[in-house]
Amino acid sequence: MNNLLPDTVNLWINGLFFASLSLSLATALLSVLIKQWLQAYGSIASGNAKERAVIRQFRFSGLQKWKVPEIIGTLPLILHASLGLFFIGLSLYVSELYQSLAWIVVTITILAFGMYLGSIFLTPIWIQCPYRIPLLFKPVYYIMHPLHAVRSLLAGSGIASLFERG
Repeated sequence: MNNLLPDTVNLWINGLFFASLSLSLATALLSVLIKQWLQAYGSIASGNAKERAVIRQFRFSGLQKWKVPEIIGTLPLILHASLGLFFIGLSLYVSELYQSLAWIVVTITILAFGMYLGSIFLTPIWIQCPYRIPLLFKPVYYIMHPLHAVRSLLAGSGIASLFERG
């Protein structure tokens, strides 16, 4: 009876692969939906210039209200998570087959995600750094520069104005 149950490692490998596949497919689906939304936004409305401007502003406000830019910003993060899960699953899978080959896969995975994480933390240090993930820039900036986070919190609460009058 115990021989019919899969190993814990095999469950993890399959779980990681299926999670990776699910995230990839979800990203593809969201990308197609967003493309359709943006095509509807960009479709030319009839009427004079003022009416077209009002319709365009109405559509733009709808995109902002429904957080479409934020959804677009999450797509690369979902794909990055999918790739990370795949590499972890691949490392486990290869480690079950051949140990020394697993070290090569693990090394490549660590280097790739080390560079990925490094690029996230480079942008707050060097503002001209082109390796930017827009959705993560502000949180990482506040992690790297806590004084700016405190200042923005104080500004939002109105307490900062008390100190400026001083």
